[in-house]
Amino acid sequence: MLNYCGIDTMLHITCYGAKKAAMLEYLYKAKDCGIRSLLALRGDPHVGEEWNPAKSDFRYALDLVKFIR
Repeated sequence: MLNYCGIDTMLHITCYGAKKAAMLEYLYKAKDCGIRSLLALRGDPHVGEEWNPAKSDFRYALDLVKFIR
């Protein structure tokens, strides 16, 4: 998939509701697949769900960026 079209692949990651351990595992899998470009987003809750910052280890996308670096 990465080389199919001859263009760089960018993984879009949302951190809403994410825990650090699960995110780390996800990032290692992406790295193992050869993905090097990431777009970090906070993301939104599901339709009808209230935003709950306590649900995630990442309150803002910046928190995810700092975690990735």
